[in-house]
Amino acid sequence: MAYPGHQVMIHHGDTQVPGVVILNDAMTKGDIKDKDLYIDIGAKDAEDARKYVEEGDPVHLHTYHLPLHNGFLCARAIDDRGGAFIVLEALKKAKEMGCKIGVYAAT
Repeated sequence: MAYPGHQVMIHHGDTQVPGVVILNDAMTKGDIKDKDLYIDIGAKDAEDARKYVEEGDPVHLHTYHLPLHNGFLCARAIDDRGGAFIVLEALKKAKEMGCKIGVYAAT
């Protein structure tokens, strides 16, 4: 779960939109639920936000990466993210090949 202040990256088509997790203004105390969290992308209002993102766009916590020499990269949890990417690409390929069975994946 993301917490207020976490930076995130929203994937909208071929673009990445940065944002930060914020807490609903009405929520001042008590347990924080998922529905109390929003992502602020700097939009003026909902109409402006829809110019940049859509409901259902994938979001990941934005953790910084560092390019190394010889084409290598280091980043926090890169092994988990790489594995999730491979699973998602395999599901896309299965769909392209006409897979008709129910396939579910969670990352």
